[in-house]
This record gives sequence, C-alpha cells and structure tokens, in this order.
Amino acid sequence: SSGINAEYGGTSAAVSDLSERRALVEISGEQSFKLLQGLITNDMEKLSEQDSMYTHILNVRGRIMFDSIVYKPGAHQYLLEVDRGLVPTFVKCLKMYNIRCRAKISLTEERLFASFGGTTQDTGHTDPRLPSLGSRHLGSPPNSLPMAPIEDYDAWRVTLGVSEGS
Repeated sequence: SSGINAEYGGTSAAVSDLSERRALVEISGEQSFKLLQGLITNDMEKLSEQDSMYTHILNVRGRIMFDSIVYKPGAHQYLLEVDRGLVPTFVKCLKMYNIRCRAKISLTEERLFASFGGTTQDTGHTDPRLPSLGSRHLGSPPNSLPMAPIEDYDAWRVTLGVSEGS
C-alpha cells in the first residue's frame, strides 16, 4: 500500500473503469422520488444540495441487502450505482416495492469510472463515502488523466479503509 500512496498520493492521479464491477440502474418518472425515499436509508432531499449520496437498501429485518451511490442527472431521474453481480436481485427488489409508485426501472449501459489520487481539477461526482477517494464519472472518463488498472483503484480504496459492494 505504500507504493499506491507513493504513486497516487502526490500530484499524480489516475482513472479506472469500474463498469465490469459496478452498474447503473435508472429509476425515472414522477413517482421515482417517492419510491426511493421510502426504500433507502438516506434522505432523498439531500440530492437537492449535493450531486450524489451514499445509501443502503435494507430487507424487512433491517439487514443490508445493497449499498448504492445515488445520482440525480435530471428532474424525476435517478441513477443508482450497484454491484453488477447483484443487478437482477436489485431490480427485482425495486420492482417489488414499485407497485404503487409506477416508476420506470431499467439497467443502463452507461459506463462508470473512478478518478483517484493526487490533485486534479475534477469535474466528476465527488465520492460521497469519503472525498479523498476521488470522483465518480458517468459515461466517460476525464481526458486529462491516465487510465490505471482497477486493482490500483482497489488498493487506493482499501488503503483509505473504504469497502465496496454488499
């Protein structure tokens, strides 16, 4: 881990493609806010003050089923970042609670990147779990940063003591 701090802890920064591990599920429609407000552990109103937030979805016994970062790209539109391997179960869970709200739920093909380390003039979404983790980028990576293997991002994240995935 000292190599990661030496490589990315100074002025150099990098970006990794998280798309193989993390997916973005879109929830849209006039009732999407209501659906999420009743389902997640964080207050959806926070998205009026910040561009992303970290949250969990619990089962009926109060145990964590999913961790997620929520983004609000537009009015009545939300993107939930989740573990790619859990997407079918996650979507099934959302649809089960969506009976009254009738929000549209779909898996997007949008790619997800994380920039980390060093000091950057980042235009992404600051990681809501810990600002020193860097930023998330939806769609495309920042052109100004070199690509790094996902293992480098994982080492950076673990060095900072942050888990990822449920």
